[in-house]
Amino acid sequence: MTPAEMLKTQMKKSWGKFSDDELYRVFCLLIEQIEALEKQNKSLKKEVQTMQENSESHLKSELEQIELLKSHAKRDAIKIIQETEKISKVMIEQAICDVEKIMEETALFEQQQLQIKDELIDFLNTKVDDIRNCFGKS
Repeated sequence: MTPAEMLKTQMKKSWGKFSDDELYRVFCLLIEQIEALEKQNKSLKKEVQTMQENSESHLKSELEQIELLKSHAKRDAIKIIQETEKISKVMIEQAICDVEKIMEETALFEQQQLQIKDELIDFLNTKVDDIRNCFGKS
């Protein structure tokens, strides 16, 4: 037998011991308790609803923050890419200028070497001519 059934059986046995006035007071107390519980239930429902709304609002706010951070990160990434492209372009242009300058200097150096070679050949030819002239006169 459950506790509720036991109570019901006890109440049936002792029901006649209570006066109508006492029973009325007990029922009034029960009704007051029920009303208090209903108010508490209503208040708890409102509290739960408010908590849900606050939670939803908080989640929505966090999602908006995440979206804002994503857009800022995307913008920053685009700026970084653009700056990197600019720097790369400048570096490539500088490298091209450096290579062109090295090529010009190399060409000039080769030209100077050829000129020195030609001058050396001319000098040696004059010495050979001098030596021939020396042997030819004796």
